Amino acid sequence: MLMYVGTYDWICNFVGNERFLDALEWDGAYGYRHASRYLQRKWIGGETWEFENLRYARVHGAGHMVSLIVAYCSSFKLCCTLLVMAV
Repeated sequence: MLMYVGTYDWICNFVGNERFLDALEWDGAYGYRHASRYLQRKWIGGETWEFENLRYARVHGAGHMVSLIVAYCSSFKLCCTLLVMAV
C-alpha cells in the first residue's frame, strides 16, 4: 500500500498522517516505525520509507490535491521513483 501526503496539506497534514501510521497496530508495526525514523530515503520530491507492504512518501511543496494539481510530478514521477527504488 502506498500512502503519500504533501507538506502543505492543511486538511490532512503530514504530521498527523505520520502519527496515524506510527500508531497502527499490525504485524509490521515495529519495523515500520524503525524505518520511519532511521531508514528514510531522500528523493527529489521529498522523503520516503517503507516496511513490508506499507510505503509512505512525504511530498515537499505539495498540498491536499497533490495528485491532481501537480499531476506530472506527484503521480508519474513519484510512481516511477518509488518503483525504481523497490527494485
